[in-house]
Amino acid sequence: MTRKRKIIAPDIQYKEGHNLFDLNSSPELPKYTSGFINDVNGWAGGSKAENVSQVSEVIKQFREENPEGSLEDWISFHQGLEGRDIQVIKGKGKTKRRETVQMAGIEQGVRDIMNKMEEVKNNINQLTEDMVRSWLKNLVYEKTFCGLEAQELILKHIAEENGLEWMLGSMEDEKQGIDGYIIDPNGSRFYPLQIKSSSYNNEHKPEHFICPVVTYDLIEEGIKYKMLNNALVEPQESDTWGNIKERTRIRYNNIHIDN
Repeated sequence: MTRKRKIIAPDIQYKEGHNLFDLNSSPELPKYTSGFINDVNGWAGGSKAENVSQVSEVIKQFREENPEGSLEDWISFHQGLEGRDIQVIKGKGKTKRRETVQMAGIEQGVRDIMNKMEEVKNNINQLTEDMVRSWLKNLVYEKTFCGLEAQELILKHIAEENGLEWMLGSMEDEKQGIDGYIIDPNGSRFYPLQIKSSSYNNEHKPEHFICPVVTYDLIEEGIKYKMLNNALVEPQESDTWGNIKERTRIRYNNIHIDN
C-alpha cells in the first residue's frame, strides 16, 4: 500500500515558474563536506565581494531592472558583471568605506577555495592523537571553566551597574539558549541574556529562545564585553516566555528561601 503524501496548504503561493522549493535545491556532495566547504570558504574569502560582488545588494539591483526575471536571468546578469567595475564595502566602523574594484568572478572564488583547501588538508594530515586529546581536554576543562567564570563576572557586573540582581541559567535555560538573568526583584522582572565569546558562532538554533546576546573578549587585563543599550527588557508575552518566566521565578524564590 502506497502512503499518500500529506498536502500542506501554503500561506503564500510561489510566482508562476518560480517554485523556490525546487530552485533552492543543494548540489550533491559527499557526506560531511558541505559544512567543510563552507568553513574553507570563510577562511579563503571565496565568496568575498571582490570575487562575486555584494550579492545581497546586486540581487536587488537585478530585481529592480528585471521585475519578472528568472533564475537563469539572474545568473546571466551576475556573470555579465565579471571584469567590470563594481562597488564594494571595505573596513569596519569608522573605517567603513566604499571602493571600486573589478569583479573577479566565480572561478576566482573557486581557485581561492581550492588553494585554501589544500592548505587545510595538509594541516589535517599533521594532526596526531595527542593533538586531538589536547583539543578535547581544552574544550572540556579550560574552555568550560573560563566560560562559566566569564558569565558569572559579566552578569554580576551588569547587575551591580544597574542596581539589580543576577542568576545563572538552569539546564533547561541553557537548552533554550539562555545563559543567565538580570533580575529586578522590585517588579519581579527577569531579563534573559545569552553570553558568548565574540569568537562563538551566535546563530540561534531552532530550539533557542531569542534573547539579547552579550559578547565578550578575554584580554590580559580582564574582560571586555558588549551589550545593546536596550538589552534589559522583558521579552514580549508568549506561551514560551510565560513558561520560562514561571520556572525562573520559582527557582529565584527557592534560592532566596535557601539563603
